[in-house]
Amino acid sequence: MSTPAEWKADPTRRHELRYWDGTNWTEHVSDGGTQSTDPVAVEDAGTSPVTSFAMNPSDQTVIWEGSKKTVAASASGGRLTTARYRVTQDAVHFEAGLLSTKAEMIPLWTVVDVDLAQSMTQKARNVGDVKLHLDQNSATRFGQAIVRLESVEDPRRVRDVVLQQANLIRRKVLAQQHELELQRRQAGATSVTVGNAEQSSASADRSAAVISALKELASLRDAGVLTEEEFEAEKAKILAS
Repeated sequence: MSTPAEWKADPTRRHELRYWDGTNWTEHVSDGGTQSTDPVAVEDAGTSPVTSFAMNPSDQTVIWEGSKKTVAASASGGRLTTARYRVTQDAVHFEAGLLSTKAEMIPLWTVVDVDLAQSMTQKARNVGDVKLHLDQNSATRFGQAIVRLESVEDPRRVRDVVLQQANLIRRKVLAQQHELELQRRQAGATSVTVGNAEQSSASADRSAAVISALKELASLRDAGVLTEEEFEAEKAKILAS
C-alpha cells in the first residue's frame, strides 16, 4: 500500500524519525533534528505505516462516539454519564468515571468479531450493549476476551461501524505480516544459497590444489628425485591434509 512520502516515527524504535519514501522505509533517520543514516534490517523491511499505526494506534479521526445511556444519565441530561466511548480509524477508546476518568484503548486489529446484546428494557429505549470479541493473544494481553460498549444508542449501527472498520484494519495488518514473513523466508533462502556457493567454491579450490601438488610430486618421482616409497609417503600426506 502506497502512502505519501514523509518523515514518520521510526518503526524500528532505534531513532526518533525515519523517512518513508511512499513505498518503503529508507536508511535516512533523524534524532532531535539531526539527520543520519541507519539501514533498515530485513526484519524491519516489511513494516509499513499501515502496520505501525495499527499496532500502535495514534489516529485521532473519529468515526463514531457515544456514551452509556442509562436511565439516570438520560434523566440528568448527560451529567451522570458513567462511561464514554470513541471509535477512531484504528482503536476503540473507553473513558469511565464521574469525578475521575479512567481511560483505556483497544486497537481495532485485535477485534475478531462484534455482536449485540439487548434486553427488553434496552430495546424499548433503543439502546443496547455492543460486545467486541478480541483474538486469543489480545485477550491475554488485556485481561479480557470481550469488551463492551454498554447501553449505546442505535446499537446495530454501532456494531456495523465497529465491525467494518475492525475487519478493514485486521486485513491490512495480516497482509503486512504475510508480506514480512515472505521477505524473511526469501532472505533466509538467499543466505543458504550464498553459503552453499561459498562452500562449493572452497571445495573446488582445494581439489585443484591437491591435483596440482600430486602432479608435481609425480614429476619428481619420474625424474628420479623421489623413490617410489618416498612418493607414496608424500602422496598420503597431501591427501590427508
